Amino acid sequence: MSTPTELRARAAELESRAHPATAGPRTDDERMFLEKAAALRLEAAWCDVQENLVLLAAPTADRVRDLLKAAMDARDAETILREGNSWSGRIAPLILELGDRVNDTRRAEK
Repeated sequence: MSTPTELRARAAELESRAHPATAGPRTDDERMFLEKAAALRLEAAWCDVQENLVLLAAPTADRVRDLLKAAMDARDAETILREGNSWSGRIAPLILELGDRVNDTRRAEK
C-alpha cells in the first residue's frame, strides 16, 4: 500500500500530463489522467482519515469509518462534509478534505 504522500505525488504527475482547461478541449487520455489523479487524491485523503481515526474511542471511530466509507462508495460528499463540520481538532480538516476529494472525483467522472 502506498503512503498518502506517494499517492499525491503520483496524482500530481498524472495531472501534469493534461494541458490547462483554457487551452482547448481535452483528449480522452487527458480526461483519463485527471480521473485517475482525482481517484488517487481521494485514496490519499481516505488514508489520512483512517490514520487519524485511531485517536477516537473505538465505537466512535467505527461509526465514523462506516459512515464515511458508505458515503464514499455512494459519492455522497454532502454526508462527509456534514460529518466533518460536526468535529473539531485534527480530524475535522481531514474529513472535510475527504469530502472535497469526493466532489473532485465526481467532477472528474463527468
